[in-house]
Amino acid sequence: MGPCMTKVTSGIPPSTVLFNGSICSLAVTNRPQGSLDIAPPVAIPVPKKNGHYATNVLHQKMNLFYFNSRGEIISYDHQGDRLYSIHTGITWKQKYPQFDSDLLEEDEEDEDYDAQDWAVPTFAPFSFRKHAIPSGIIAAGRNLLTILSEHGRELWSVDLPSPPVQQVVQTDYNMDGYTDIILVTDSAMYAWTQVRTPGGVSISALVGGLIVVMLVILVTQHQLVSDTASAVAKGRSTDRVD
Repeated sequence: MGPCMTKVTSGIPPSTVLFNGSICSLAVTNRPQGSLDIAPPVAIPVPKKNGHYATNVLHQKMNLFYFNSRGEIISYDHQGDRLYSIHTGITWKQKYPQFDSDLLEEDEEDEDYDAQDWAVPTFAPFSFRKHAIPSGIIAAGRNLLTILSEHGRELWSVDLPSPPVQQVVQTDYNMDGYTDIILVTDSAMYAWTQVRTPGGVSISALVGGLIVVMLVILVTQHQLVSDTASAVAKGRSTDRVD
C-alpha cells in the first residue's frame, strides 16, 4: 500500500480487514514517498443519540482520524465511510522519514527542502476537562497548533513561535480542572491555559445582554412612574373643579 492508503484490521493478532481508505485528499504526486509523513491515527469515541457513551467498550463506536504532513485531516467512521477531509495549514517534516531512512538524502536534494521544516508533530485526542472523555483533537506541526471538534470545526488555533522538539503536552498545570497546553521548542517553553467564560458565553455578549436588560428595566420603570402620576393627578380630592 502507498503512503496515502490505510488498512484497518481487527483481532489479536490482526486477522480481519475492516476497510481500506485514502488518507490524502489531494492527488498523489510523483515526488518521493519520504516527502509525505503520516502521524499515528487517532480514535475518538462517538456518543449515542442520547448524548451518552456505551457502557460496554465492545459496543462503543469510534471515529478514526488521520493527519499527514500536508496539513490534511481525514476522518472515517467505524464502517469505513469517509466523514470529511479538511486542510489545516499545518506542515512539518520528520527528522527521520518513517518510510525509509535512505530517502533522507532524496529529501535534502529536493528544491523545497529546508532543515527548518523539521518538527515533531502532535496528533492526539483532546479532553477539555481533566479525566474527561476526549471530544476533540489537537494537531500541531512546524508552524501552527489547532484544536478541532470531532466534527472538524476549528475551536482554537495559534501560530507557533518555533517548531516543537517534542509532542505538545496536555496537562492541568494550574489545577483548575481544565486541560492546558505546553509547547517545548529548542529555545523556550510556552504554555496556554483555558479561560472559563460563564455559561460558555463571551463577555461581550454578556455585557450586551446586560445593557438590553437595563434598558428594558428603565423603560418599564419610566412607564410605571408615568402611569402612576397620571392616575394620581386624576384622582386627587383637592383638585378644584370650575
